[in-house]
Amino acid sequence: MARESPNGITQVNGHLVVEPGRATVTEIGAIYRDLAVFCIEKQIRRVLVKPGDDDAEERALRVAMTTMVLAGLPAGFRCALVAHDPRIEARYRDTQRDLCMAGVDAKMFETDDSATRWLDAP
Repeated sequence: MARESPNGITQVNGHLVVEPGRATVTEIGAIYRDLAVFCIEKQIRRVLVKPGDDDAEERALRVAMTTMVLAGLPAGFRCALVAHDPRIEARYRDTQRDLCMAGVDAKMFETDDSATRWLDAP
C-alpha cells in the first residue's frame, strides 16, 4: 500500500521511496530536508532513494543523511540507492561508501525490486 507524503516522498509497505524526478534545485533540497525530518520524527528504518544525475541532488542527499546520522538513526536503518543508469551509479558509488563509513547500512541496486527485497529482508 502506498501513501503520498509531502514533496513526493511515498510511503510503501513500511519504507519510504524518494524520487525527486525533474524538480528544481530548491524543490530537491526541500524533498531531502523533508526526508530527514520525517525519518527522524517517525524513526523510519527503511528508505529507497532513486537519485538523479545532478550535483545538487547528491549534496542534498548527503546533507539529509548527515542530519539523520547526527540525530541518531534507529537500529536496523537501511538506505537503498537505485541507479537505473551507469552514470548515476558511478556518481553515487562514493556516496554509498561514505554512508557505510558513517555507520549507515547503504547499498546500491540496479532495480527497484532488488532494492525492495533487501529493504524488506529481516
